[in-house]
Amino acid sequence: MSAPFCILLLVTVVASAPTPPPAAIFTPAYAEATCDDVMMKGGLTPDFAYSVAHRLYSLTLEDVRYYFCPKATVDNDIPTVNQDLSSSTRVLPYTPLAGSDTSFLTSGLRYVTLYLLDLLHEVGQ
Repeated sequence: MSAPFCILLLVTVVASAPTPPPAAIFTPAYAEATCDDVMMKGGLTPDFAYSVAHRLYSLTLEDVRYYFCPKATVDNDIPTVNQDLSSSTRVLPYTPLAGSDTSFLTSGLRYVTLYLLDLLHEVGQ
């Protein structure tokens, strides 16, 4: 597993659910806890792995630049699902640039833009 992927996974974990304050993790109450115990106390569900995998398949270079490394390039070694479903290549060895409007301040608005542009493309406009 490459270092960028590990960092991405860690940040996704932290960002995807409320967690106990960092100091609480190092208290005696957690000394004998299993990973499952800590994850459940942190608000993570049994579907956590599925949620992380679901998010990673749609990751874009814009996301990597926004959340992790503003200077990231296409040569980033973070595998993701190829969004071009007509391609015979199912998994890309890198996270591609999606071409979203980076002037929006939130990733949600960038994804709405991509979705709407895709809809316009489908209807031929």
